[in-house]
Amino acid sequence: MKGMNRIKRGSGFQGVLRYVFGRDPDHQDSPGVLIGGNLSGTDVRQLSREFAAVRALRPDIGKPVWHNSLRLPAGETLPPERWKTLCDEQFRMSVVEADDMVRCA
Repeated sequence: MKGMNRIKRGSGFQGVLRYVFGRDPDHQDSPGVLIGGNLSGTDVRQLSREFAAVRALRPDIGKPVWHNSLRLPAGETLPPERWKTLCDEQFRMSVVEADDMVRCA
């Protein structure tokens, strides 16, 4: 697995959710898969509500969204549970207080 060393920051969660669930026109052929995180929602509507609730608690954060891309070498695959483990490890290495963050992978 390679980290692409590019964390993109954004002000809204809709773009990330559209990407994850394949509603972004650039990713409809190969949508992402929700594999884990610390949210209870499982679809765009539920996750949007949860993100909005957290955002309301911290309106001082201008760009609360972090998007960190991870990839495998061409031809390699991993089962979802292994992706979840790798994403959790990457998140812990990237953020000081990971337990205080809301995340989906």
